[in-house]
Amino acid sequence: MSGGTRKSNVCLFVMIFDEESRLDMDLLVAKSLLPGAGMGLFASRDFMEGETICRYESPLGTLTTKEAMQLEDKSFLMRLGPQKYIDLKNFPEVKARYINDCRQADRHNVRFQKKPDDGYADVIATRVIHSGEELYVDYGRLYWFGSKTLPSKLAVRSED
Repeated sequence: MSGGTRKSNVCLFVMIFDEESRLDMDLLVAKSLLPGAGMGLFASRDFMEGETICRYESPLGTLTTKEAMQLEDKSFLMRLGPQKYIDLKNFPEVKARYINDCRQADRHNVRFQKKPDDGYADVIATRVIHSGEELYVDYGRLYWFGSKTLPSKLAVRSED
């Protein structure tokens, strides 16, 4: 191999790495503003409405319905579509797993754009999000139906 070919391969690797890691760079995992919720995901820069913020994607790929239903802890499980699930329970490095549901529709500022054929869901801003804001999404009523945490107990703490 000539030096020119080797240099091209290195540049290609750097481009791929930058594209993969770019989405998580402007996010911070910190204590959630929701009492009892644990950690939350916060914007460390402003995001525009419609902007892709990060990705809900498992390094192990997707699970079938049978595999997903056999999981004891489903708190980080997302259904992408028929026979396609993602479980991020054992992947604390995936920042999207820290997005909470505050159960207040007017506070939700992101949505999941599920892409079952690609095996992930993009996290999309539903309005302008300012630096320092916690990201909130609607998990859906089926999530809460099987949850031990009652949604009525979750409310954003007031800073008054």
